[in-house]
Amino acid sequence: IKAWKMLDKYYIGQLKPAEGVIETKAGLESESEKVGKTLDENDHLYEALKSEEFLRVRSADVALNPKQRIPFTLTEHYVLSPDSVRLRFSLKHPHQRLGLPVGQHMMIAAKIDDKLVIRAYTPISSDRDLGYFDLVVKIYHSTAAATATTAAAIPLSEGDVKVHHKQGGKMSQFLGSLRVGDSIDVKGPIGHVIYSGPGELSLHGQPHAVSHFSMLCAGSGITPIFQFLRAILDNSALDKTPITLLFANRYEEDILLRSELDAFARDHPGQLTLHYLLSRPLETWKHFRGHVTKPLIKEILPAIGNGGKVGKFALLCGPPGFIDEACIPALLAHGFEPEHIVQF
Repeated sequence: IKAWKMLDKYYIGQLKPAEGVIETKAGLESESEKVGKTLDENDHLYEALKSEEFLRVRSADVALNPKQRIPFTLTEHYVLSPDSVRLRFSLKHPHQRLGLPVGQHMMIAAKIDDKLVIRAYTPISSDRDLGYFDLVVKIYHSTAAATATTAAAIPLSEGDVKVHHKQGGKMSQFLGSLRVGDSIDVKGPIGHVIYSGPGELSLHGQPHAVSHFSMLCAGSGITPIFQFLRAILDNSALDKTPITLLFANRYEEDILLRSELDAFARDHPGQLTLHYLLSRPLETWKHFRGHVTKPLIKEILPAIGNGGKVGKFALLCGPPGFIDEACIPALLAHGFEPEHIVQF
């Protein structure tokens, strides 16, 4: 908790590749000077490039700011289930983009019970959605309610559930209680993972070629995974990277974004292989049952033989037990290199 508070105060952004443009006013002025040198100084375009209006429009193109919190107003509130909501927040103007690279997240800050609470969230919308961003939030209620609604792929002991959910998820409850017209404070982007384009992934600033994505998530861990899925599949004419997705929950009604995921699988049958896993299914459940195990990973993921490890990456998001006790051991046994297992 202390580290998150320090990060919120001192985080100012990330280094970008040399060819990137840092959109500060000074950087924009430098860019306009560079372009202007190729024009006659009396040319109206040269004057436009140097104008305050040009600099204002360029700098306002991105809503997020890594150096300060920006308020965004809730404009739509949809109840998806008794413990999940879909929230739409407006940007400053309808032509503005959020400015969040695929794979990164943003920090939402709120004063709850007189204490500053900061949590990382990933929208399910993309930068192509101008003027707004959407969050899907799993609400972790307190005590007994949390026990009934928490989505996880491996069972927790009764004591663990009570300790973890005694007060519930403070931020998720806060977001779930918002009404149209309320606002949240957001800073970002932040994160070490970026989807760079077709078949490309950047980890800590280092580029990697990807030949296959294995995506394993549980509960609300679907949101950063969904961001990746959408970026790849919406660009499937250029990005042919095959994907295997395993989405784990306790109950069928816990499955977030199911209609969207089913639509992806239906529209991209040769590229996306989608699997659902429930630890407490009904008798009528037709997909996988139980928990993430080595035999299950062997069954659903492509084999990794000699020389086959290159380009195969696993993206993980979910509770610590799901990742550390189930997914990582199974993936390592399957042949994944540790550096190719990426956690959000």
